[in-house]
Amino acid sequence: GSLAAAIRGSTDPPVWDLDVGGVTGAFTLVLDDGSVIERSVRQSVSVQSSVTPAVVDRYRDLLLFPGNRRATGLRFNAPRTFAEPADLARITVPTLLMWGREDKLVPVEAAAVFARGLPDSRTIIYDRVGHIPMEEIPARSAADLATFIDRLPAAQ
Repeated sequence: GSLAAAIRGSTDPPVWDLDVGGVTGAFTLVLDDGSVIERSVRQSVSVQSSVTPAVVDRYRDLLLFPGNRRATGLRFNAPRTFAEPADLARITVPTLLMWGREDKLVPVEAAAVFARGLPDSRTIIYDRVGHIPMEEIPARSAADLATFIDRLPAAQ
């Protein structure tokens, strides 16, 4: 099973584990009526009320945008790699890490790994939020981003 399934404590594979590069996956991406997309978004969030028909439609429209189905299939089937400390250390721009404590896709413990590796980072952990803070708590996450940007030093 996948890390995501282990975190969920379920044997039901999450939508992001679908073989979207194969024949079945190709049909799923072309013919989905929104149910697979809705399931995927629901598995990714903690605030279920954030998954409205408009959100599902937006994700479906984005997926159907020219080139996105193929790119999504390639991304889902690409080998998984992990950032190495040396790679993170080369990122010297100020970085804001926004993480949901209930993220089932990338556990909150990963935020600390990124924070340790990024030389100029700030981390915000949101309680009762999953993988997509900008969908689940849009006003709060946008305000936190605006505050982060406002506190950046002026460009020289």
